[in-house]
Amino acid sequence: MKQLYNEGRVVGMGTWESYVRQVLSIDPNADILTEREWLAAIMSINNSMILRIKAGTTKGYHDYVLPEGSDLCSCTYVLGTIFEGSVSCLGTNDFWATRVDDYGRLISNVGSLHPWTPGQPANVPVKRNLEMSDEFRAQCKNYTKISTGLVLQPGEWISNIYQVPLTNESDVELTTETNEVILADMSDQIAAMSFNPDLTKRGFVRILFTEPTDTEFFVLLHGFCHKSLYLSMYGELMGGIHPNNGDFLGPELYPWAAPITFVHNNDMMTIEHEEYQTLLNKVNALDTIVEALTRGQSALSEEAARALAEAQSAIAGLESAAARINALMGEVGNLEAEASQTATRLNSVSNEVNNLEVTTDANMGNLSALRTQNKSSLVAAINETYGETVNALLAR
Repeated sequence: MKQLYNEGRVVGMGTWESYVRQVLSIDPNADILTEREWLAAIMSINNSMILRIKAGTTKGYHDYVLPEGSDLCSCTYVLGTIFEGSVSCLGTNDFWATRVDDYGRLISNVGSLHPWTPGQPANVPVKRNLEMSDEFRAQCKNYTKISTGLVLQPGEWISNIYQVPLTNESDVELTTETNEVILADMSDQIAAMSFNPDLTKRGFVRILFTEPTDTEFFVLLHGFCHKSLYLSMYGELMGGIHPNNGDFLGPELYPWAAPITFVHNNDMMTIEHEEYQTLLNKVNALDTIVEALTRGQSALSEEAARALAEAQSAIAGLESAAARINALMGEVGNLEAEASQTATRLNSVSNEVNNLEVTTDANMGNLSALRTQNKSSLVAAINETYGETVNALLAR
């Protein structure tokens, strides 16, 4: 082991050699990580950045390029959470924080209330109000509009050299030809391209929003590492990848996308509980209203049933009255017909009477003339017969 410790070095042991000695001192038969594997293990999570999400960020995905001059990359997963406090950026249009101005409720560092030396717990004051502010409550609600995210790095995309069939049926011989056929059938189910990162360029964070934001808030992203640290172990994989060790997720093999796991803190759970309780109260109130309406509907149904019965009875009476009216209308029609016939007969009788009156008038005229004529004839006959006698009598 002495030769191993000192190989390639002038004096002393490196940190990896210290690791080897420590492990072998505990278990001489333990599997020792290579220096490259050990380096990959210790560099998993390192640096943090604070990203500012502006109010008015639209629904959909947005890309945030790491700041100019940044030496960070992400070759493994990243943790994201809301940052309680305030930060400063280089400009109003910048997204990445350059300084923290406030770390939230558990420490106050303003002119009127700030820590003092020595920095014992009693000398580090908290904010005067430890309740969640309305501003931070609004920020938490907007943070929940984040759906998912990735950290991506520019680089070279080449045909996937690690494509392998996902199944191995016993009756199929996995030759080169059959492998190509299987991969062709699975072209829309597996990654088509492998990735070779270009660490001379700045990576970027891609975040998906489910709704537009209406309040500015800050996201703490933890899990970046220095590019130089990754470059010290980057190179051709000796013996290929080992998926049973998860090396395809990084950092030993640089992943073509580093997922961001966004976590929710207790404040968000409190807000969600309050909103749930408010919603539950509204539902209970609605249930009470529905129950009252149901009771009222039942009473209304009974009243409606009575009104319906009365209406049906009234309708039956109206139908009977309509039948009687129809019968009377028939009788009136018959009477009108008879009256018309009677009027016709009266007109005929009136005409006959008029004719009789005309005939009577004529007969009366004839009779009067006849009487006058007969009287004259009678007087003449009397005079002729008895005139002398009458005259004699008159003379006496």
